[in-house]
Amino acid sequence: MLTFSTHLFAQNDLIILRDGSERKGKVVMVTNENTTLIEGSKKSSTQESILNTSIYLIKYEKRGNVFFTTDGKRISGDGDGKIPAGASVIYLLEGNEIVAYNVSMEEGRVLFYESKKKGSPQLNTPSDKVFLIKYPDGTKDMMNDFETLKRKEAEAEAERKRLEEEALEEALRNQFPKDAAIRTIKNMNINVIVLSDNDEEVTYKKKGMKNSPVFHMKKTNIKDLKYTD
Repeated sequence: MLTFSTHLFAQNDLIILRDGSERKGKVVMVTNENTTLIEGSKKSSTQESILNTSIYLIKYEKRGNVFFTTDGKRISGDGDGKIPAGASVIYLLEGNEIVAYNVSMEEGRVLFYESKKKGSPQLNTPSDKVFLIKYPDGTKDMMNDFETLKRKEAEAEAERKRLEEEALEEALRNQFPKDAAIRTIKNMNINVIVLSDNDEEVTYKKKGMKNSPVFHMKKTNIKDLKYTD
């Protein structure tokens, strides 16, 4: 059974997870992979290891903020341990905390004041940069969740690669037909019209042969391939 000092439980650290939920307790260890959190009291406590990749922020009561990237790396951030009474908090996807007052929204933007003082200018930030808004009454408004963003990024990357491959294929198609000379590994010389050329094989017709059939020759059988135009 683990025992802890009274001093250990005097601190109240906050972990905000990437699904918007919160865990409170004492963070006793952070490694490159996991964060160890103790919850409860001296008489009754539990210890849990949380994957860093599932953590958005550790808000230490006495040490300030530490944000985590999507791959679990730690980044020190702005903000102290305590939020003023009556303030909302805007958490950005990139890892930042904004203390805000009178938060409101319009299409594509979150509007807020950084101070309660009269005459304080109204500021704003794009909605697509906001992860979570936490209001003074404890309610939360999740603007963008990381799982959806991760899926969209993967879809966008897949689409980029598809378009890139299509453009490459189109560029290759536009290169042919093209005159060339093939020297085989058996030292045969063939004048050809190349129809396609890739890492595996060359597709061609024999030059000067009327109604030549289409041939396929593996690159492993070719000693040299020289284009003549």
